[in-house]
Amino acid sequence: MKKAGMVLGIIGGILGIVIAIFAIGAGSVVDMATRAVTGNGELPEEFEEVAQAVGRIAIGTGIGGLIFSIVGLVGATMVNKNSKIAGILMLVAGILGFIFFLGGFIVPGILLLVGGALAIAAKDEAQA
Repeated sequence: MKKAGMVLGIIGGILGIVIAIFAIGAGSVVDMATRAVTGNGELPEEFEEVAQAVGRIAIGTGIGGLIFSIVGLVGATMVNKNSKIAGILMLVAGILGFIFFLGGFIVPGILLLVGGALAIAAKDEAQA
């Protein structure tokens, strides 16, 4: 079960990093594009404010997703040394990733949660 937990955690962490980088990039593009057309009267002022806010939210949630994906990936790499702590790290990363990264963390979050549960359920070699 250790190996399965580690593999699921690594896949979830890497997938979360890729999705987070995409979200940061998309948010940056929205924010920059809105700033490029701001002030020339082409868009209503309210639209400009909302578009900039959406871009900044995407950047912020992407950064949160990136942080928790890295935490989950670190946990996954620790499974062979201390499966309990590694499992807790993956579970925390999965839960907080859901909270901070919203819908973009569904698949990586599920993989980290299942991997964390498997790592916690696994017995260390010293205990076996």
